[in-house]
Amino acid sequence: MRRRSVATLVSTLLASVAYTLASGAEPQKVPLPSISTEFAGTQEPNTKLLNSRDKWEPLPRPAGKPMIVNIWATWCGGCVKEMPTLAALEKNYKGRITLAAVSIDEMSDRGQARTFLSKFPNLVFYQDPKGQLSRDITPAVKAYPTTVIYDKNGHEVARLLGGTTDWNSLTVHAIIDKLLAKT
Repeated sequence: MRRRSVATLVSTLLASVAYTLASGAEPQKVPLPSISTEFAGTQEPNTKLLNSRDKWEPLPRPAGKPMIVNIWATWCGGCVKEMPTLAALEKNYKGRITLAAVSIDEMSDRGQARTFLSKFPNLVFYQDPKGQLSRDITPAVKAYPTTVIYDKNGHEVARLLGGTTDWNSLTVHAIIDKLLAKT
């Protein structure tokens, strides 16, 4: 059943792109990295992360909301480049999704990471200086940025690996809208 849900999600995504092209509307350039649904259904880990108040806590998990976990670093050019569009996505879906921007910068670079993310005040800062979240996600994350999209029950729906994503594109909105329709 879960595979059918993923297939439906992917077909909706493709239909959205086809509709945009057929309607004559100017499609946005959507540089999506590799999208994987191979691990759909995998449970979200309960890894503790360092929050902006210097306390260790698991990611927030409001009941009934999809969650997007973006794992990034200040030394990662693609991560830095996509962050403004990730902030725009969070603004567009505020209150309907939970978005976590998790820095994997080392503790010595915590100030730099916080300063960078402060440019996007709607994004909540989390840090994973030892990369534990990257190892706890099944299978482990090996490229950055990586973003994992979870459904309202904490099950992985899709994973975007490496590259730079325009998070405020019609393509990504189609994925999020499909998830929200199920909540």
